Amino acid sequence: MFNPILFKGKLGRRLFYQQSYSEQQTDRFIFHWATNIKPGDLVNCCDYWNRVVERVEHTFGIVVVDKQFGLTIEEWVFDSISHSNLIWIETTFYFTDGYQHSTSGGCAVPKWPVEEVRKYHRNCDEHGCKL
Repeated sequence: MFNPILFKGKLGRRLFYQQSYSEQQTDRFIFHWATNIKPGDLVNCCDYWNRVVERVEHTFGIVVVDKQFGLTIEEWVFDSISHSNLIWIETTFYFTDGYQHSTSGGCAVPKWPVEEVRKYHRNCDEHGCKL
């Protein structure tokens, strides 16, 4: 079961707010977008193609205090219910054509409108190309 959280617990909150304001805003935007994507939606990928989402997987980091490094991520998990101090890491999209891309590194972004897609793939639209 997915519980849409950007962070959870005191340590998760502290780690999130240690980021710069612009990083916080970017994470909030991407998180809000990614948690609202469902199977059948279109997502744009690094190769300028919009792809159809088959499955969505959210990844969280368990936040701990390390004596040497301070606040750090101990482990990545896919369950946000069973852990008390978490921060959202990324969302991975699995597509109907077998590809997968995630939000980390900006490789999965909101779908592009037809005008943007055609800058890179002539005679195509936001759903792909007709051969």
